[in-house]
Amino acid sequence: MILMKNIILKKASVFLVFILSQIAIFAQNSSNQSTIDSIQQINNTANTIFKKLDKEQRYTDELRVADLNYLPIGLSKTISNVNYAIAIVEYADMDGYMSITAYARVVIPQKDANGQDLTLFFAAQDIRMSLDGGIVGDGTLALLGNVTIPMLGNRADLVLKGDFNMQKGTTATKTYLSMDCKGFKELSVELSVVERSRNDRTSHSILL
Repeated sequence: MILMKNIILKKASVFLVFILSQIAIFAQNSSNQSTIDSIQQINNTANTIFKKLDKEQRYTDELRVADLNYLPIGLSKTISNVNYAIAIVEYADMDGYMSITAYARVVIPQKDANGQDLTLFFAAQDIRMSLDGGIVGDGTLALLGNVTIPMLGNRADLVLKGDFNMQKGTTATKTYLSMDCKGFKELSVELSVVERSRNDRTSHSILL
């Protein structure tokens, strides 16, 4: 009888561990899906804002304090056939500076999986602008989620590593765009190359 009880208890313990592991996997998957959905929503918001700026040509060559009264407003420049646009969408008065929320859009002459020009979206909160004008410190915007670019006739993928902390509005990745009051400064990219046939992965960090 005691032996039978021990067997039953062991089976129950194994079953409980299995159930708990499945709950943990489900919770992790749900969390990941929630993050993906949130990033997609921000991408959609950014896309809508840039369409408005494009339609109304609400771009300036330099961001000034007075421009914050007419948001959203954008900064745009094209370098080597790549367009870098930044949208300032809101700000808050803080003690000695203004906290800015911004999006960035980079359109590159590379096709996505649907054959469209590839568009990358970045975002940041709490970019600091002094009361006299000028960005305080590093104005960096994080790439919103991973972006996959087919290459070599679809034999491999170039994966740009992106992430975005929704609560803090900060980057947790090396893929980011930096800006000043005249717009785009530089783009830092962390990437992986994935060969589809062999599924080999190599990682590189590149500063453009």
